[in-house]
Amino acid sequence: DTKHAIEVIEWWLRNMGENNKLPEDFPLEAVLSAMKWIMTHNIFEWGDMYFLQLLGTAMGTSAAVMWATIYYAYHEVHTLIPTHGHHILYFKRFIDDIFGIWIGNTTTDWNAFCKDVNNFGILKWDIEEQTPTTTVNFLDLTLTIEEKRIVSKTFQKEMNLYLYIPSASAHPKVCIKGTIFGLIQRYYTQNTYREDYIH
Repeated sequence: DTKHAIEVIEWWLRNMGENNKLPEDFPLEAVLSAMKWIMTHNIFEWGDMYFLQLLGTAMGTSAAVMWATIYYAYHEVHTLIPTHGHHILYFKRFIDDIFGIWIGNTTTDWNAFCKDVNNFGILKWDIEEQTPTTTVNFLDLTLTIEEKRIVSKTFQKEMNLYLYIPSASAHPKVCIKGTIFGLIQRYYTQNTYREDYIH
């Protein structure tokens, strides 16, 4: 919800300013004004028509990821961690992917956490596992707890388009070789078991 996000981010930035947590001479009013303008005046084209986006993050703007990250971080810092932090051994979020290690009970406490995750504006998270599990896909990894150790392997979504530089591209050949080498090196690093790396 654009209006809710503007309010939340403004609260947070003003609070940081009041507590001297922003850099000296930070142009707070200019940042808030630019944020409101960009997020409420996003015009996009589809076919031969133009639309004014009324709801949601202004996609396509360089501020979109930062905006979304700061918006939900407010909820994490002010609700999730204070309320449920004692049940979370590890908690990390990368934009819209959350990875955590839950050590609380898997009934009432877990259900309360899931409810609170989705109790912030109109944003709703898709929690893959309704109960904690020993295997999870996070970004491009599948992480599994096996005999008291963490095992990893490369995870690729079914809809992965594999959009690499085509061989007929005008890029220097070293770019194509670098892509291949980089991918092989990444697969080697990501996979605990050799058979997963070879696959």
